[in-house]
Amino acid sequence: MKSSLIAAVMAAIISSSTSADTVVYPVGTVIEVTEQGVMVTPPSSSIAVTSDTSTDDTATDDTDYTYYPDPSEYCYGSDYTLVDCDPSVNYDPWIASTGEKHYWIRNRLTFAIPFTLPHRNHEHAFKAKYGYFQMTASERKRDPETEDIFRVWFSEEPNGVPLGGKGSNCEKWMVKARGYIYWTQDADLAAEANVCFLGHSEKVLYANFETACYAPRYKGECSDINKQKSYNSYQFDVARGVKGY
Repeated sequence: MKSSLIAAVMAAIISSSTSADTVVYPVGTVIEVTEQGVMVTPPSSSIAVTSDTSTDDTATDDTDYTYYPDPSEYCYGSDYTLVDCDPSVNYDPWIASTGEKHYWIRNRLTFAIPFTLPHRNHEHAFKAKYGYFQMTASERKRDPETEDIFRVWFSEEPNGVPLGGKGSNCEKWMVKARGYIYWTQDADLAAEANVCFLGHSEKVLYANFETACYAPRYKGECSDINKQKSYNSYQFDVARGVKGY
């Protein structure tokens, strides 16, 4: 897993010596389904931006930014007919690099994982330039015109509206759970590199995963009310990484 994370950050290229019917992309490639079709985005060189001219990110006061995650707040308000959310299954501490974790999307539910975002001026958050999820799956690619496809997004509530609204950098659609979603608490980097901005303040957030119809491509009724979710379970893995300045 360590080599995989290093490969993700350095954008190492996977060898093309595979079978003729297998499509191989560079490590870090994001496969997205948009109105224009299935978009393949290579590892973003803009992620490597090193300049940070932000002034409001500097800890210049005596405020206590001690980090106190409180799982008792997690999953509050969840509609368990729509979401699978367990306070004990969380991403605390948030500023961390981890090995792969195995997850399942079952029973047509959205799988939501809570975490407490530390204040930007917390000693660990202040040193983190950006982080990412590296997602992999053995599932086959799905057809966005006729099937539900993989979706990942960040929100303030379990199964809530994506941060920044639908279509923002805090939401990704994929024909298969194979790719990355990046986040940061650096507002300048978020604007420069098209990365999900999680904010500066300490708060509870959720990482959400589901399979659903993608309205711009789906041939049939597709809405927030009717997501055309299949009854098939979906297994995927997530490894988290953090890059410092």
